[in-house]
Amino acid sequence: MLDQSRHAFEEALLNGRFLININNLVSAPGRTGIQRVCYEFCTRWPHIENTIPFVELGPDRIGLLGPEVFEDIRKLFEQDDEVLGAVQARDPSLRMEPNAGWIGLISARNRIVFEVSVQAALDACRAVISLEESLNLDFYAFAARYRPEKIFNLCHDFLVWTHGQHFNVNWDSADNILLSLENRRRYRNNFFTSTAMREQYVTRINPGDDRDYFVIPPGADGLGRTYRKGEPASNEFVVVGTLEPRKQPILILEAFEALNSDGHAANLCFAGRMGWLTADDKQRLLKAFSDYPWVRWVDGPDDEVLRGLMQNARATIYLSLAEGFGSPPVESLALGTPCIVSAIIPSVLDMQPNGQVRIAPDDGSALLKAVRRLMDDTVVRALQDEIETLALPTWQGFVDGVASMIEERAPACGDPQPLGYAQTLELLRSLAQMRELSREGLIEGVLRALNPDVSSLEISRVQDEARSAAWTNVDVVLNLASRPSNGGIPSAFVRRSLQDKLGLPALQSGPWREWQAQFRAICREPDYRHYVKRVFAELHERNIDGSELQSHLPDREVSHTRLHLLIEALESQEFRNRTETLIRANAAAEYFDAVEVKTIAWKLSALASLSAETAVDRALLIDDVEVFIQTASLDLNSQLPSQDQQILWRGWASRPRGRYLVLLQILTSRACLLKVMDPRVHLELIHDIARRAGVAGRSKLTPLQLAARLAKASGETTISFPGRETITGEGDAGRDGGVDRLIALRQNPSSALALATVWAMASGRAEWCGRLLGWARAQLPDILAQASSLDDRSVDSLNGFLRSAVGRPPSVEEGWILSRHEGGKEPVVGCLAILLCGLRRGELVNLADAMGQILHHADLIIEKADMIEALAACLEAVGPERVGQVFRTETRAPKTSEPTGTRSAQELREIHFQDHADGDVSSVDQLLALEGEALVRMAYKKLLLREADSGGLANYVGLLNAGRSKAAVVRSLALSEEGRAKSVQLRGLQALLDASVVEGRRRKRGWKRLLRLKL
Repeated sequence: MLDQSRHAFEEALLNGRFLININNLVSAPGRTGIQRVCYEFCTRWPHIENTIPFVELGPDRIGLLGPEVFEDIRKLFEQDDEVLGAVQARDPSLRMEPNAGWIGLISARNRIVFEVSVQAALDACRAVISLEESLNLDFYAFAARYRPEKIFNLCHDFLVWTHGQHFNVNWDSADNILLSLENRRRYRNNFFTSTAMREQYVTRINPGDDRDYFVIPPGADGLGRTYRKGEPASNEFVVVGTLEPRKQPILILEAFEALNSDGHAANLCFAGRMGWLTADDKQRLLKAFSDYPWVRWVDGPDDEVLRGLMQNARATIYLSLAEGFGSPPVESLALGTPCIVSAIIPSVLDMQPNGQVRIAPDDGSALLKAVRRLMDDTVVRALQDEIETLALPTWQGFVDGVASMIEERAPACGDPQPLGYAQTLELLRSLAQMRELSREGLIEGVLRALNPDVSSLEISRVQDEARSAAWTNVDVVLNLASRPSNGGIPSAFVRRSLQDKLGLPALQSGPWREWQAQFRAICREPDYRHYVKRVFAELHERNIDGSELQSHLPDREVSHTRLHLLIEALESQEFRNRTETLIRANAAAEYFDAVEVKTIAWKLSALASLSAETAVDRALLIDDVEVFIQTASLDLNSQLPSQDQQILWRGWASRPRGRYLVLLQILTSRACLLKVMDPRVHLELIHDIARRAGVAGRSKLTPLQLAARLAKASGETTISFPGRETITGEGDAGRDGGVDRLIALRQNPSSALALATVWAMASGRAEWCGRLLGWARAQLPDILAQASSLDDRSVDSLNGFLRSAVGRPPSVEEGWILSRHEGGKEPVVGCLAILLCGLRRGELVNLADAMGQILHHADLIIEKADMIEALAACLEAVGPERVGQVFRTETRAPKTSEPTGTRSAQELREIHFQDHADGDVSSVDQLLALEGEALVRMAYKKLLLREADSGGLANYVGLLNAGRSKAAVVRSLALSEEGRAKSVQLRGLQALLDASVVEGRRRKRGWKRLLRLKL
């Protein structure tokens, strides 16, 4: 039965908005041509506030993502991360781009905000913008039949069909290609990157099609637009593009071998990723890079590097045998650099030949002649002059062209949406809490969502009116929605909230970061008993002791992560009852029609975002190398390591700091990144572990840079909680050690910024600056006054001070370093070094006191900065790997450690039956032991590495209830497109799949479709 309320809600959410498909960009983020189109479009699109990014969930559902995805797309191309770059340089096998945007995109499916039906989406939206070559075609197959006029599809090329010899095409599974062509024939609003592609479509793909299609070329100015004067800076020719047969790298190499053997000093640079090549061709290229001084290879250059290569080149070379557009030649021309280009490249066929030397793509002799000609500076200068006469396409022109096309083909109907997409989500957050927020809180939340610039005076006026009229929570929603000035609240939103059907656990609410800081501080409590007490004190607001405390102590701490008890507490009836009691106590009598605590789901989500952190902490408590490896892999990857990985990691883990290298490789693996809930938290964890492993250091802000960020943050009047990232930048932190919580407690933004500034310097993110420390001291008199005394007479021993500062005894290495320093005459210097080391390792017992001591001794720190920093670095390098303390209950004596080889099978089996992050499942047999919804949810976690979406969950539970076998459900998920892409290692899975006949049936079905399609 159709849920009319839900249908109306979806229509109100999507009405008149644009939908943009980023399914492939999320599945395989990269910085190649098609992904660049998405980036350039999203950063220039004039209607971005009313555009909703989505991914496909099946033939009848799509998942709407939050607007922060557009920021991830921007970061993918603009904001590389130094630490991720260092990690990738150490391990080139990692298939990732070294920036935070890549992590955000690859894990975006974990942050789906809403699931909506395809039919509702197509009926309500203004247009669906498809800039990708989507191979997940269920959505488009339905759209092509139901509302083909809504799809605005950019056709990049048809190379897989027209030039299949250049691609690794498995024609046994060609039904996806055929279905894609069939869908495009039905679309009414295809548009093309070049005239050549449009002609290819109407003559070969859809013969006889006389519809009027737009040609909108992508921009040539993606790397900039400049003109070059004078002689070229070098004799180097640059070949841009993936090294694959279609780009003819061997032909180009042979030409330059001939040139150099004839005495020409012509250098060659290949700039691009290593693609699929025959083993012989790949070996020949690698040998040339090693043997010839005149050739080099720049693997996967970013935009800045590529721009420099092109600008300094004598000319660029692009001899591809087939392209849909071919951006490198026109990007070269936009930078003022001439190009030798294949005469069949569509991007240059739509312009004059100025600045180019066009040759047949497979003519080696023509290439030799062209390079010899361009060795003459006079020829190069003439071509540079010609470039200035070219009218090159721009990315702004591309976006304007798409906007004009949609305005012509799908003009806006009715009034535009009064709120942007981001504002709408803010409104829904507030409405979802109508049975939880106080009258004043609900009014402020709704009004600020409707108008972020609303004045405090206006909010107070409405709050006073509501108090005098004794509005209930229902009255607040209805009265605000009925006012003409608040016409931005659709009636469907009001009905849905009154029916209590606005379940929004995927949305990050306002206090998200504060909750994370609170939960992180609890989890980092070194002593397990104190950790349990703190959980009860902060969540249940009561003390726990005696038998109740004993009942919450496990046999050993490593039996589960620290999230376990926190999840139990948040899900407990006691926590719900106490929260409801507090909500009622803070509201007027008869205000609520009912109380519903939505924030519990949000808090659980914030807690889940810390799962990787707590898994790392738990793994570092395990002494046995084998157990450490398997536990870390199960917790972070949801699967056991392969045999090769076990051998490799076992060798690493036996070396100093080697466990951090193991954790670093797991944390940057695709299986782990696909599970990320909060990209910022995960990036900080990678920074932390990479630094501890010695793979990367910190890049410090200069005093001038720090002062500039302070000035910018001080001018942001909308900042209500200026966290540390305001000063240090995203990901440049490691784990915060509790500073976010301290900052959140400040009474005004100035003192919060001052505290963040001190932390930035003390944590090594910024250089020490006396003037900034002096300013911070003036802003933080309370922290300065509360700091404990620290002088030469109060320090008995540095070993004792370390014990009191971090709550643990010093290691042997730390004790040796401190004993060497104690021979000097400045123990305060040693104490400050201990505080800095503890802060950077996140171990301090009292962070506020440490910050006060740093402020109190600011002059000494500036005077002795080099000495203090050197001692802190030594202590940080030799500190213990584990962060917490190994805990065992007194009722069970610890077992003596035995070599792995002498363990019984029963003991080794305990590894796989611990309480891991995704439960006690490491094999298909254990998975099939589950029933119903529990089986489906766990199968999604293990096979697709994500939580089950609501539509998929309902579908598979329905199949089980209808009699479908559990094995069939597991096979279906594992053999789905998403499942095949994940390639998980679950014990017994391959045997289950080998027994399946699904592949044979699918192949037959594909060939039947081939025979019935119009080719």
